[in-house]
Amino acid sequence: MIRMIKSLMNQNKTIHHMQSFLISLVCLLSVFFHSSLWARRIRIEIYGPELIPFPIAIAPFHFSDGSSQFIANQVRTILVNDLEISGFFKVSGPDDFPPGAMASLKDQESVDLTPWEFHQSEALVTGGVTINGDQIETYFRLFDLVEQSFVTGLKYTAPQEDLRDVSHRMADEITFHLTGQVGVAHTKIAFIRDRNGIKEIYTIDFDGRGLNMLTRHESICLSPAWSPDGGQIAYTCFRKRNPDLYLYDNIKKNHRILSSREGVNGAPSWSPDGNKIALMMRRGDRTGIAIIDSIKGNNPIFLTTRGGNEASPTWSPDGQRLAFMSDRSGTPQIYTIRANGRDLNRITFEGQYNASPAWSPLSDRIAFCGMVDGKFDIFTCKPDGTDLKRLTRGGGNNEDPTWSPDGRFIAFSSDRSGTSHIYCINANGANLRQLTFSAYEEMEPSWSPYFF
Repeated sequence: MIRMIKSLMNQNKTIHHMQSFLISLVCLLSVFFHSSLWARRIRIEIYGPELIPFPIAIAPFHFSDGSSQFIANQVRTILVNDLEISGFFKVSGPDDFPPGAMASLKDQESVDLTPWEFHQSEALVTGGVTINGDQIETYFRLFDLVEQSFVTGLKYTAPQEDLRDVSHRMADEITFHLTGQVGVAHTKIAFIRDRNGIKEIYTIDFDGRGLNMLTRHESICLSPAWSPDGGQIAYTCFRKRNPDLYLYDNIKKNHRILSSREGVNGAPSWSPDGNKIALMMRRGDRTGIAIIDSIKGNNPIFLTTRGGNEASPTWSPDGQRLAFMSDRSGTPQIYTIRANGRDLNRITFEGQYNASPAWSPLSDRIAFCGMVDGKFDIFTCKPDGTDLKRLTRGGGNNEDPTWSPDGRFIAFSSDRSGTSHIYCINANGANLRQLTFSAYEEMEPSWSPYFF
């Protein structure tokens, strides 16, 4: 985004759901929301100063024949990886099971939990996979090992190509029942990949896999932004030589121009209700923040009438305010303003270059990138600018932060390895993960909302 802002500002100074997954969820047994002591305890620990991972055992998944063994192993591997990445769980496998445990799991209809009575794990997941033509049927069962009882179970039927999505949804279901929190395993991250100057939009799953190419304009696409329902992605594209604002429909798989006003139509951000889009637009010899209708795209309303160049708007979750970058003070800094254009406040004062704000879905913080010693790092602060925290240190430029829908993770781009790729960290700066590894430059991530 910073690359785009610089180029477009200089130019103006001189002139759902991702793929349509058809998944049917059928209750394997009556779904029962468990309220035991261990379930209540993990809810408390999630919001504590330090999360203590919840010990959970994942049994090998059963399969009906040799052809489904590979898929059963795949489902379990994805599930384990999702739960471990979430940070909520400490996962154990068969090597750590107590004596007699594997034998007790042979009868899937009536699992004997007695061998687990004194084991360190407090929950157990069993499951299985069956292949019927081009469909897979997979299920899981969740048990409370402390109270020696069944918690819940679900069965999923889906095309085989949707195996990863089914596995992610399974992980999120388990996460919800054990923590009360909606998991983000089945969310997506859109980003830009630069292949020799041609920039197209791709998506990946939250674990960095499941790569999917969305645009094929053979042009320059920038700044993807998900609609609140995940059904559309707004982005800027130079396909017609002007930086126009496009919409990609995730259901119909088509693209249309929403705004082709002369000059930049860039850095879109959807209002929480999905009815409006804030974006950077040319206004005279400068750029300003404007709001347009998300369906018709006409009659832009500019939030400010004076000042310097403005870019990178981001809505607060309640839709009452926006944060954005402006150089009206002489250097790029972060400001907030009411959606009606009133009550402008500057919130960053440290550093000579702060940009790319992103408002947390929990409302409590704003992430942005700030320059330190000639390199950009990721910071967060409260919406009033207080409680500044630095999340990354060194390692090249770290830019374009975007929040996961639960507010627990931040994805961003970084060239710490020499080539720009997409990375992810916890909202407190811990547990850095690299998500993309191609030979190309990858940047400007945008985290999807939940897909239901």
